[in-house]
Amino acid sequence: LGSGEFGWAQTKLTAQTLGFFSISVLFSGLQPLLARSYYALQNTRTPTYYSLFSVAVSILLGYIFGNFLGVAGLALAFTCGSILNTCLLYNGLKKQLADLDDEALWSKILKIILGTFAMAVTIQLVKISIGTIYDLDHFYEVALQAGISAAIGIATYFATTYFLGFKEFQLLGLERLIGAFNGRGQNGEKK
Repeated sequence: LGSGEFGWAQTKLTAQTLGFFSISVLFSGLQPLLARSYYALQNTRTPTYYSLFSVAVSILLGYIFGNFLGVAGLALAFTCGSILNTCLLYNGLKKQLADLDDEALWSKILKIILGTFAMAVTIQLVKISIGTIYDLDHFYEVALQAGISAAIGIATYFATTYFLGFKEFQLLGLERLIGAFNGRGQNGEKK
């Protein structure tokens, strides 16, 4: 990591590429869910057409972005195609399902986005703070920085979404754990 034939320039390029790929994780995760919704409606063609169109756009963007950003441009093109496919699937499904509760869905998505933003800011602040303490010249120092930053960032995400009223904590069984830290019982009531 950052030594030998794989120097810091390659490490930074890899981080940039993974950064572009990380944006697509949410959208790539939603695509099978949305596609299965179409399958449940006995419609297998629409997701296939959307997917073929999105792949074609990804290839075109890969050629364009690849010339400017290199390998990172290919990751960015993949991410753009993934976002496009997810948006096409969602909008098409919304047209087919008139009773889709957009308000409740977007309320949850907003809470997730705010929690993710708080997590990202926390990770960056912790990462920078640790970077001032350690030289980060060795793998164990970089691994320590990543591990501590990730742990504190994940805790920040869960705390933020919990305090925003994200009710899905009941499904995960985390409500009791988080409630124990702020003196609340199982139903969220003060003890």
